[in-house]
Amino acid sequence: MGGRPLPITASAWREGTLAVRLAGAEPAVKSARTSLGGEVVDAVEAERFWAGLREQTDSFFAGIPPKVALWRLSLPSITEPLQLPGAQLMEWGGGQRWWITDTDAQTVRISAKQAGGHTTIFRTGHGYDRSAGVFTTLPAPLMKIHRGLKTAFDPARIFNRGRLDF
Repeated sequence: MGGRPLPITASAWREGTLAVRLAGAEPAVKSARTSLGGEVVDAVEAERFWAGLREQTDSFFAGIPPKVALWRLSLPSITEPLQLPGAQLMEWGGGQRWWITDTDAQTVRISAKQAGGHTTIFRTGHGYDRSAGVFTTLPAPLMKIHRGLKTAFDPARIFNRGRLDF
């Protein structure tokens, strides 16, 4: 759908259901609705759904169990679904993926890297091993740029201590 001239402003896929938000000129939205099919959702319910995704208050994000992590994966939008255990939700045309899994950090990061992306541990349940760090380790050239930016903008190292530090 991303390659078609449709007025799509958001998309999300979870548990076999695709939600698409359309916006723009009324004729364009009507044409897209006809072309895509599906069900129209009440405006109040739709706003609640999209706000829940944006603010991570949707039921998908609630109550991360012990020894489990909520991961945010940034991947090329054309990446096939990754075969990792746990619940997943895809947003932004497939470019942002949320994964609730007890899979170890190395496996999640290797899977994302092989797909051309990177990961962040967004939230964890009690007892999940965070020793691998929240962020994917930057490759040496990017770390050099990061260090230069941090030195230029935060020479006293006040902000984000311990996060992407060197």
